[in-house]
Amino acid sequence: CDSNTPVFRHRSPRPGLFFCPQRFTSRMADGFQCTVHFASALSTQDFKIVEVSNSVAEDLRQGRVVLKGDVREALVLCTPSETYHMNSLESSNTLLLAQQPAQDADPRVVEGSITQHYECRQQPPDVHKLKRLLSECLWTGEEDAEPTLEPPPLGLEVSDSMWDTQRDNSLGDLVGTPVSRSSSRGSGPPPGKRHRPTPYTRDALRRRVQCSDAEFDAALAALHPIETKEGHVMLPAPDAVTQCLDSLLTFAEGGWDLQHISQTQCLQELESFYAPKLVLHVLRQYCTPAPAVGSGGGEPAWALDSAKVCLFRAEQLFMASAKWKTKEFLAEWQTIVPGGITPTLDMLDGYVVHTSQGAMPELLWLPREGLPQQPRQRFQKLFEIQDKWAKVDIAHFLVDLTGPGVTVESLLGKNAREHIENGVPMYTRTASL
Repeated sequence: CDSNTPVFRHRSPRPGLFFCPQRFTSRMADGFQCTVHFASALSTQDFKIVEVSNSVAEDLRQGRVVLKGDVREALVLCTPSETYHMNSLESSNTLLLAQQPAQDADPRVVEGSITQHYECRQQPPDVHKLKRLLSECLWTGEEDAEPTLEPPPLGLEVSDSMWDTQRDNSLGDLVGTPVSRSSSRGSGPPPGKRHRPTPYTRDALRRRVQCSDAEFDAALAALHPIETKEGHVMLPAPDAVTQCLDSLLTFAEGGWDLQHISQTQCLQELESFYAPKLVLHVLRQYCTPAPAVGSGGGEPAWALDSAKVCLFRAEQLFMASAKWKTKEFLAEWQTIVPGGITPTLDMLDGYVVHTSQGAMPELLWLPREGLPQQPRQRFQKLFEIQDKWAKVDIAHFLVDLTGPGVTVESLLGKNAREHIENGVPMYTRTASL
């Protein structure tokens, strides 16, 4: 091992973190000899070796690394800005572990041995879990009332952790670096004994979502959550968002400039019907900032995001029916979007599958965020939906799995079989799926 291979010692009265000394390994190559003694209690379980890059090694030295994963998840290593999957690799050789003595001539005392080490590979953050956790307990506008359980958005599966009454427990610290590995009862409490879910704080969410702090902050900001006075971070109930956005669009179509909606006017018009926090959430979720109104900086203003509003209206249609004939869907879709906006099917990339029933093309609702996060399970699900995929279609359901060293092409090469039909690359399941 080299100087960037940290050795974790755990389940020990004196936990520690050591880096394999490059000086000692280089001398062995020069014919260096030393006396080796074995400790009276040789450990084969108390040491773990992790192979990391230079940047991760520095983060380890500075105590900026955490390990995350509950009992049903693979363990990941997170730096302040990146996430790494930890893969265990077995070795046919046995590595003896000894600390460097004060003098080179002093005997080495072997305290442990290992036959495996962990390899770290950077992976995309599992930001979909964040939305699933937030969907366990939704904001209804009554901050002091007992939280109620609402159905999750279409395409999301609520995790069993909603019934976990010990969500804030962790495994403690490993070698001086924080570790977050939450406990979870896989099947939940027996019927009749389930506890109502409680909202999460920002820190509680951060511990449970398998991604770095920077990735977590970016993912949470993109959801525009509501923060309560008790410090909870919550998403509003889908029905409340639907009603508020419907009202906003109704007022806007009555004479507002959709590309320059005054925040103050919007709050004044809707304050009799909706909480200001809900109105601001809708503005941030379905609009983009516009130049301020008035002089001297003026008041905030918003421009309606046509693509987001069209997607919102499309989801409403698919809530009524998960499958539509394409021609009928497009006709109905056009009638419920704001005037002056023309919806197009490319707005639904990553949300619908284009299928055909005979000669009649159809659309099937399949939001990417509701699919499994492991590539193998993702491909299994996709091939259950459709036996054969064109690359241009399946790529929309794989882009969230890409990252450093992982491309759509590499995912297809590993998990699907390619063949050409009429000059178009098509993909089917492999024998191992």
